[in-house]
Amino acid sequence: MARPPLDDRGVPYEPVALAELALRADSQADRDSARRLQGQLKRARHEITPRWTSRRILATMPIAAFIALVCIPTFLWLFGGSRGSVLLAVSALAVLAHKWFERRLKVERLHHGVGATIVAHGFCARCAYSLKGLEAMPDGTIVCPECGAAWIAARITRPHWTGMHPPLAEAPPHLPRLLFIPPPLVNDARGVLVRRMDSWLLSVRPDRRQAMGRERVQRLRRALRKRGRWLRWPLAAFPAVTSIWLLAQFTHLDGVDEQWRVLIAAGIVIPALLLACSSLVALLGEFGIPLSHFARTAEAEGVCAACAGELAPADAAGYRVCITCGATWRAPTEPEQRTHPPA
Repeated sequence: MARPPLDDRGVPYEPVALAELALRADSQADRDSARRLQGQLKRARHEITPRWTSRRILATMPIAAFIALVCIPTFLWLFGGSRGSVLLAVSALAVLAHKWFERRLKVERLHHGVGATIVAHGFCARCAYSLKGLEAMPDGTIVCPECGAAWIAARITRPHWTGMHPPLAEAPPHLPRLLFIPPPLVNDARGVLVRRMDSWLLSVRPDRRQAMGRERVQRLRRALRKRGRWLRWPLAAFPAVTSIWLLAQFTHLDGVDEQWRVLIAAGIVIPALLLACSSLVALLGEFGIPLSHFARTAEAEGVCAACAGELAPADAAGYRVCITCGATWRAPTEPEQRTHPPA
């Protein structure tokens, strides 16, 4: 069970329901800002924890039917009944375990990021009360007069009363999605949900890449792609070799009945092509590149790891806020000078 989030004085709280986010606004402007944030958080929740809809079910049914009617019989024919059944069971368990751990991490990221995102926009994460105009206490926290939750004032990096409303869950550009490297939603240094840029900088706006300059963009790409490359090459080699091995099985189709030959050929060619594509995706992907490397490398270049915007100078705690989108990243400091981020 995921541990509950804490406010900045260590008190557990339950983030306000998204449906109630705009109900306690005092003015129409605050209500509009709360509704805009509500929509963004709903899109973020849908992306991180997608639900089964009729469209997804209809899109999945042909794939499931092809796997059940073509791929599995071909797999059993290649490896034999008993050995093939064991390999199928092990592969299915591995896929299910990977999906379970991946979903668990995403849910925890969303659970702790919703409250931080609400506070970053200038609302109380516990009751959605506007923090506009409230004075900070001597310890740097703002205490919500409605529910008593305390938030460090420096957390408010996207105040709703300034009119700056950067998109939170904007859909990734088409090219990274086609390459299966869509930039995911992650937590910045203060826990706010932001969309991380991809390692090829394809998700960065063209005008921003032009402003950075070609040399700076190439330097940042090389620094990002350098991490984990010795893991990506073996990961890409395995499906490539398997694809070649599958295509080599055509030499064993001579003794197969004509009525089964087309079906088995389809069960060989299509998985082989999919494995070849997965090899390319693994090679161009971002396996082995952690978020800390993105944040550290981008910060060294003075740009935001979310939108590649320019970062403001570091504050007293070592945090740098993006001038464009309000994402926060930690400036590198000496170990003895490093302080913990807000809870």
